[in-house]
Amino acid sequence: MKEIRDKQANELLSMPLFKNHFPDIKSAESVFNKIEEESWKVSWRKKAKAVSLDREYEYIYNFTSAIIHCDSYSFATKSDFDDNERPLIIKMQSQYLKKIIESIRNFLPLLV
Repeated sequence: MKEIRDKQANELLSMPLFKNHFPDIKSAESVFNKIEEESWKVSWRKKAKAVSLDREYEYIYNFTSAIIHCDSYSFATKSDFDDNERPLIIKMQSQYLKKIIESIRNFLPLLV
């Protein structure tokens, strides 16, 4: 899955619109660094709602909130991902990158 995610990031990097707006981003790794950097500027709930990912946000928020904040569930749950969960996270990243690429492709004709 990591290879697919990186391939999608590289596809994003090859798009002129992306290159024009983010000229400092030159690698797949820097795409993910930029996403992480931007993710702290606005609340995740608002971002999720803006792109119709409310359900995904609530699922992830409820799961991670129970891990981060002390409650009875916290004692029965590890604080990091195990090897079985990593593919799920990478798959989700890949799906979101695919949506980003599709959105850019749909938006590009409007700029011409």
